[in-house]
Amino acid sequence: MERLSHAINRRVDRGDWKSIRLSRNGPSISHLFFADDLVLFAEASMEQMLTIKATLDLFCECSGHKVSVSKTTIYFSKNCDVEERVALANCGGFELVDDLGMYLGVPLLHKRVTTATYRFLLDKIERRLSGWAARTLALAGRITLAKAVIQAIPNYVMQTAWLPKGVCDTIERMIRRFIWGGADGHRGVHLVRWEVLASNVKDGGVGLRHLHRHNEALIMKVGYRLITDTDKLWVQVLRHKYKWEGTLPSSIHRVGSSRLWQGVSQVWEEIRKGICWHIRDGWSTDFWWDCWLDDVGHLAPFSLNASASGGVKVAAMTNAAGQ
Repeated sequence: MERLSHAINRRVDRGDWKSIRLSRNGPSISHLFFADDLVLFAEASMEQMLTIKATLDLFCECSGHKVSVSKTTIYFSKNCDVEERVALANCGGFELVDDLGMYLGVPLLHKRVTTATYRFLLDKIERRLSGWAARTLALAGRITLAKAVIQAIPNYVMQTAWLPKGVCDTIERMIRRFIWGGADGHRGVHLVRWEVLASNVKDGGVGLRHLHRHNEALIMKVGYRLITDTDKLWVQVLRHKYKWEGTLPSSIHRVGSSRLWQGVSQVWEEIRKGICWHIRDGWSTDFWWDCWLDDVGHLAPFSLNASASGGVKVAAMTNAAGQ
């Protein structure tokens, strides 16, 4: 696969392969590889389709591999003409789709997200619960299964998706019904309030997660990586697409943003509160607008000086002794 990557990069460098950009100044993307799966990006034109076919044919001839046409689909942006889509799909011999569906168990979203979007999670949990005879298990066994199995099912999706709160609430209701022995439409007797049951063991609970809060924690991890992993391609794409300005902007809310970005913007204030600044030489930290002083926030509101407009670094406000 590395040889194929090199072949694509050579064509991109020569200008034969026209890669795409998700924003005007963002990085160009021509291909993404994961294990034996690959996603190719190019301009929607017959010339580019022929270039893609020539590249794949050369790779197959040299390596002995073959492209699985039955497992390959082609997706176009909305501004591409319908007749042109059909012509390009027929030229490549690939199936034309309007939705890329799911990849690695996560939906590649292109439409408005609702509770129905994540119905597959609820169905998966229901199938798992239907295979367990809840009434024949002891309470301790049901709690263990709920913690180790049921709550782990949405964990993978939560790492990169901001789930609707209704989905989290529905999963918690299913867990409650299972723990108290509910089955076949019958609701078991709830002996303890859910808030008590889900609290920490030291507080008298059993340590069940609040799924919405757990989702928030995982999305906060994504937000932290957006701040620190600036060399990663996905970080560069997102930061350019949503016009990330400064080291740590006060707000990243954008109208019409993706579900992931909406989630990060929802927990952004909590992320900012938990960030600890390392000033180092002081030339990368804005004196007025970066929150580099604990419990103070940015200093712009405390000054009437024209320099509060930004651009002044911490190092410029110190003497040779660093004071």
